[in-house]
Amino acid sequence: MLLLYGFNAAVTGVLEEFTIRGAVLPLMLKHFSKSKHAFFKAMLLSSLLFGTAHFIGLVRHPDNFSGILSQVIFAIGIGFFLAALLFRTQNIVAPIIVHFLINITGGAYRLKENGNNDTSASEAIGLSDYIPVLVLSFVLVFVGIYLVRKIEKEQWLKRISFIKL
Repeated sequence: MLLLYGFNAAVTGVLEEFTIRGAVLPLMLKHFSKSKHAFFKAMLLSSLLFGTAHFIGLVRHPDNFSGILSQVIFAIGIGFFLAALLFRTQNIVAPIIVHFLINITGGAYRLKENGNNDTSASEAIGLSDYIPVLVLSFVLVFVGIYLVRKIEKEQWLKRISFIKL
């Protein structure tokens, strides 16, 4: 079961990274390229999109809104960090690897706890359970901001100059 989940985590990580960090993020950076804080705006907007896309989990588990909301909050924070990692490393492989590790770790934990990959309403979290998720998400955003401060912005803007909006 873990091997199957690992394959799923890898495919999901690759597809999400190529879609969000490989396509959407450069388009947003191009859109904001003439404005102040272009990188921050592009990272924030793509992270919000990445996070809200995780509401799709409600299709499978409509009775677990609080659990899905926790996942969305975490996805926004990790999305910001992964965008910064892409900008800093100039290579999409780094965010793909981190994304895979997060997915496989979460899946392994759920498999250990439940014996399968099912998330039920009985696992719904309370308001106080959001605090660690919020703290971790803010930490990821601040680490992302720190990483982006050290990048060569002109090089990235030149790299995406071929994009026509």
